[in-house]
Amino acid sequence: MKAWKRISIALADVPAHRLSFLLLNEPEFKFPKPSNSLRKNWESLAISAIQEIRDITPDRVIIYEGIDLSNWTRRNKSGGYKTNNVSDIIRPLPFENIIYSGHPSAPDEFTNQAVYTGYKPGKPFSEKFAKIVIKDAKKFINWGKRHNVPLLVGEFGCIGFTDGKNEGPQNPEDCGNYASVIYSAYVENNVGVTWWSLENSRTIYKRPASDVCPKIKQCPTWVPRNPQLDPNLMKAFRLWN
Repeated sequence: MKAWKRISIALADVPAHRLSFLLLNEPEFKFPKPSNSLRKNWESLAISAIQEIRDITPDRVIIYEGIDLSNWTRRNKSGGYKTNNVSDIIRPLPFENIIYSGHPSAPDEFTNQAVYTGYKPGKPFSEKFAKIVIKDAKKFINWGKRHNVPLLVGEFGCIGFTDGKNEGPQNPEDCGNYASVIYSAYVENNVGVTWWSLENSRTIYKRPASDVCPKIKQCPTWVPRNPQLDPNLMKAFRLWN
């Protein structure tokens, strides 16, 4: 709370339409497991921090995420949701100008394909995976409509194509096909999306087989050599024709 007060003071002269605050990225509050009491603990802290911010900049937009990494898409071994209701991890707060952000990871079987993740590489983006994305999106969007609050997908992405044997899906265009379904499921329903590029294997650049990482969790270079934007992602997000 003290940190947010200092940040708010330091940035008070930046207009609200130019700068928003993300209160905390991926709150955990999940040990030994997510619960109503842990969610309420986080809500109490968040409310106090928001009050500090709003005392200084009343019109500042704040992005708020729920417990358990704000991920309502986790599945158990039988394929059912670990979080039956989005409200189990995130609920509306008593403030205006709050954007509610979620971090969907499913289908992990597709998005996390690599020998070091435990998910077998080489799978194409299939109709099965598309249905999972669409189902998860509807669950989140329906929650937003029910509470009449704006939504954001704060992080999502997939391991980019390399060789499809040690890392990556079957084809170079598979991540683009995944992103295209994300666009249709969320953006076309007025939900903003943010591609997660904070890991070498998930950048917005093309990843050739020479950059494969069969033994380590992150590639030796942050950005691929001679980086080129992935045309499949650019087209999926309607950034290129």
